[in-house]
Amino acid sequence: MAGDPDDTECVNYKELRDMLTAMTDLFSKNQESTNTTLERVQRGMADVVDRVEALEARLPAVGATNVQQDGELAEEDDEPDEIPDLHRPPPRRQPPNRHGIGGGNINRPHPQHVRHDDPFAKVKFSIPPFYGNYDAEAYLDWEMTVEQKFSSHLVPEQHRVRQATSEFKDFAIIWWNELSTLRLQPDTWDRLKAAMRERFVPPSYQRDLRKKLQRLEQGDMSVQDYYAELQKGMIRAGVHEETEDKICRFYGGLRREIQDIVDYKEYNTVNRLFQLAILAEKELQGRQQRPRSSFTPRTPSTTPSRAAPPSTARSSTTPSASRATSTMTPPAPRV
Repeated sequence: MAGDPDDTECVNYKELRDMLTAMTDLFSKNQESTNTTLERVQRGMADVVDRVEALEARLPAVGATNVQQDGELAEEDDEPDEIPDLHRPPPRRQPPNRHGIGGGNINRPHPQHVRHDDPFAKVKFSIPPFYGNYDAEAYLDWEMTVEQKFSSHLVPEQHRVRQATSEFKDFAIIWWNELSTLRLQPDTWDRLKAAMRERFVPPSYQRDLRKKLQRLEQGDMSVQDYYAELQKGMIRAGVHEETEDKICRFYGGLRREIQDIVDYKEYNTVNRLFQLAILAEKELQGRQQRPRSSFTPRTPSTTPSRAAPPSTARSSTTPSASRATSTMTPPAPRV
């Protein structure tokens, strides 16, 4: 066929030798590259094998169970390592006991220790009884006490109404049953407090309490009792004042003699004024208990002087003289 190279054309020996030499060099280069790649693969596989063996060696140490009582791991046997059975899983061991006797099972759930989602299940406390008297002071004291117990024991909201009403006595039970009959029982603690305030606290209580606060003075009370009465009244009346207003209110009710003592002191809080008033009260009590001294100035004692003897001149009148004076000559008659 025209245009095709002649297949019968031959090459000389030199060209064939050069071709063989070039092919040999190319094969050698490829073989070196292949050997280098194989070495890298073998080194990578050896690294992987070493890491796997290290992980297998560390796995029994993590779950070791043969622990002595002093907390140390048992020594391993000195026998030569045998070829591990790859089809057999490694033994599962427990973590070392660092919590004393029975501490190894600290993370294991016990059937008798059932986890309670409700924290109220473990709370134990007592609610004071409420008798339902129409007395605002008695109810507010009861409410404050119950509120403090609920807050300190972390009682959840869904249990507060049930716990509070479980201690109703006398008329309080009748009132609660009446609400139950009318299906008006409050279902939250805040609603229960509002309903009880409406029933057991007179409407004029807030107004009367504010009037009482305006006229409140220490009088015969101690400073501590006066301060407690003032604080309780302000909390129940819902009075919120600035610091200076509180100081003026507390100072204005103190006794005059205590005011005279604290006037010379420095104070910028109600608590500081309260402490100074306590010290002033103790000082006044010490003055009253101190015995008064009955000291009277001593005058120099004077001995009574003896009466002087009568003068001799006065008593030395002779009888003749006395007779002479007594017998006087009568006057001569007038002619």
